[in-house]
Amino acid sequence: MQETFSTVLLLAVTGFLVQQCLAEPYLGQKLGTLSTLYHKVTGDVYALDETTLYVRGFSYDGSAPDAFFWVGTSEMPSSQGVIVPDENGRSQKLGVYNSKDLILQMPTKISAVRWLSVWCRQVAVDFGSTTFGSTTPPSPVKIGSISPGGHGTQSGDVTLLNEKTIRIENLRYDGTAPDAYFLVGKGTEPSPAGTKVPDENGSASSPLHAYLGQTVTLTLPGSLTIFDIDYFSIYCIEYTENFGTINIKPEHKVSGLVPSSLASQKMEVENCETLIDGEFNVAWRISGDGIRFTFTGQRVSGQYMAFGLSGSDSSTSMLNADAVVAWVDDVTPRAVDYILKGYSQCSGIYSTCPDDRVGGTSNVETIDGGIDRGITTISFTRKLNTGDGSDRVYSQDGGKQFIVWGVGAINDDGLASKHTKRTVGDIAFDFGRKPMANCQPVTPQVSTAVKPWPGHRLFGRDNNTFTFRLGPSGGEAGYAAITGRVPWGIAFYVNDILIPELVLMRGQTYTFVIETGDNNNKSSEYHPVYISDDMRGGYKQKTAQEKAKLQVEVGIDGNQQPEMFATGTLCEWKTTGEHGPEEYLTFEDYKRINLKLTCPQSRRSGLFKWTPDKSTPNNLYYQCFQHKYLGWKITVVDSWDEVGENGAAVTSTSVLALLGTAFMLLVF
Repeated sequence: MQETFSTVLLLAVTGFLVQQCLAEPYLGQKLGTLSTLYHKVTGDVYALDETTLYVRGFSYDGSAPDAFFWVGTSEMPSSQGVIVPDENGRSQKLGVYNSKDLILQMPTKISAVRWLSVWCRQVAVDFGSTTFGSTTPPSPVKIGSISPGGHGTQSGDVTLLNEKTIRIENLRYDGTAPDAYFLVGKGTEPSPAGTKVPDENGSASSPLHAYLGQTVTLTLPGSLTIFDIDYFSIYCIEYTENFGTINIKPEHKVSGLVPSSLASQKMEVENCETLIDGEFNVAWRISGDGIRFTFTGQRVSGQYMAFGLSGSDSSTSMLNADAVVAWVDDVTPRAVDYILKGYSQCSGIYSTCPDDRVGGTSNVETIDGGIDRGITTISFTRKLNTGDGSDRVYSQDGGKQFIVWGVGAINDDGLASKHTKRTVGDIAFDFGRKPMANCQPVTPQVSTAVKPWPGHRLFGRDNNTFTFRLGPSGGEAGYAAITGRVPWGIAFYVNDILIPELVLMRGQTYTFVIETGDNNNKSSEYHPVYISDDMRGGYKQKTAQEKAKLQVEVGIDGNQQPEMFATGTLCEWKTTGEHGPEEYLTFEDYKRINLKLTCPQSRRSGLFKWTPDKSTPNNLYYQCFQHKYLGWKITVVDSWDEVGENGAAVTSTSVLALLGTAFMLLVF
C-alpha cells in the first residue's frame, strides 16, 4: 500500500514539475552535458526521438583542423566512431558556434551508441563529450483506445506521437451530432470548458464529419501539450454529451517518455536559408516550371512571414518587390501574392497591396500548413514565370537574385501591416543552385508579455490648439495596446503625443494644425485628417454605402475629397535608435531616446477651426482619409463637470455606482 501511494505521489510530482518546465520548449530526454575539454566546447544534449539529437547552446571556437560531431560504441570516445552530419546535413568539419541550438540527424539509433563527442580526427582528441549510458530514447506511446459511446464512436489504438500530436487508428463516428468536436481538457470528465482540437485538415470551425475507420493525426492547438491535458474526447458541446473518451494518465506524461515535436522540423525541400536566426527560415525546391516554397517561423495566428524577389536587379529594394505574404488565419493557412508599389498600406495603386487589388492576379497555389506550438509552417507553389506583369521571374539558370523579406501582423481587413522586422542590406540567393541547406532550426518562442504604455488624454479646457503630425505607431506597446487594433506602422501624433484621446466641450472653438503630408502623388506622404464617427478611418477605401452611413464633421468636401485645409506639409517623428518600442516602459521614454522630429525648413500647415455643438455625437474619431488605423477617439462633453479628477468622464453608470456604494454604507 505504501509502495503504491509512493508511486502515485511520484507520478503526480513528476507531472507538476513537467508542467512548470514547459514554459520552455519540450526537448524530449536529456542525455547529458558536453564536457569542456578544449576549444571552448559546451552544450546540453537531448534526444528528441529515437534518431534525432538536440544540442542546446552549443559553442565551439572552430579553430581545430578536422573536428566533427562523432558517435561510437566504445566505452569512451575514440577513433572508432562515425560522423554525425551537422545541422545542415553536411559531413564537413565544424565551424565556429556561439551558443547555437542544433538539430542533428543521427546515422543510427541513439540506443545503438554510447556517447557523443566533438572529435578531431587528425589528432585523435576529444574536445568535449557526454556519455549516454543505457538510455531509452523517447518514442511514441500507445495509451489505449477510445471507449465505445454514442453515435457509433470508437477507435483502435491511440498513440502519442510527441507532446503535440495524437494519432487515432480506425476511428469511427457517424457524423450526425450537431455540435461535436475533438475536445481536450483538465479533469476526469469532459466538459464544455475544454479546448477544441482542429481536425486532420486543421479546422475547428465546424462540427466533425463522419469517420468510417480512418487513421487520423491531430495536433494540439496553440501552446497546448499532452502535459496540459487529462482527457481526449469526441464531445457535443451544445448538448454537453460525451460520445467517447480516453484519459491521458500521469504515467503517460513523464518528461522524456514521448518524442519532442522539434524532431519533425526536417527539411523536405532541397534548399534552405535562415533569414532571422532561430525565427524565420525559407526553403525551396524547383520542379519543372514551378517552385515550391516553405516558410517556417516563430509566428502565431494573424502574424505573417513575407518573402520574394527584390524590385531591383542590382540591390535589395522593397519598392516594386514581388513577395508572398503567408500566415495562419485562426487555423487556415493563407499565402497571398503581393506587389510593393509603395511604402504605405494598401490604398490605390502606389502602395503595398495584393496583386489582385491592383490589376494583377494571385499566382499562389497548393497552400498548406499550420501552427505547432508557436511555430508556423506554410508551403505553397507558384510558377517560375507566371506571365503576370505584377510578378518577377525566378531564375534556375544560375546567378544570384536579390530578395526581400519581412515579418509583421495581419490587420482587421486581412491585409499585411507594416513589417516589424525586414531585410537589412543587400541579400541575394541562387535559386537554381545545387541543393544546400543552410538553415538553423526555428525554435518555439518563449512568450514575454508586452507591457502596454499608458494612454494619454488632451483636454480642450487646458489647450484649444491641436497640432497633427506623423510618427511610429509604437507596436504592441503603443497603438495596438491603446486601440486593440493592428496598426500599419505609423500613426497620428497630436501635440507630439501618440494618438491621445481628445476631450472637447460643446460650444467651444478649437484650432487644428495639420502637418501630416500633402503630396497626393505619393501615398506614404499624404494623410489628410477628417473628424467623423468612423472608428477605422481610410475614407477613400470605403464603398459608397459605407460612406453614406458615416457622420462626417469636418475634413471632407461635397465631392468626398479631402478639404485643402485638412492637409499640410509632412512633419514626422522618425526612429533614430536600434531598440523597438516594446523595450520602453513609456511612450515618453521611447520618444526621448529613440525619436527625432523632421520637418522641411519651408512648409505649409493646414489650418481649420471646429466648434462641437448640440448635434455633435459624444464619441467621434480623428482619422486619415487615405489609410486605416492611424487615429483615435474624441470625446465630446457638455460641461467640464462631466470629467472627473482623473480625466474619466462621469457617466450615468458611474453616478449610479457611487449612489449604490453610499446606500450600502448607510445600510450596513
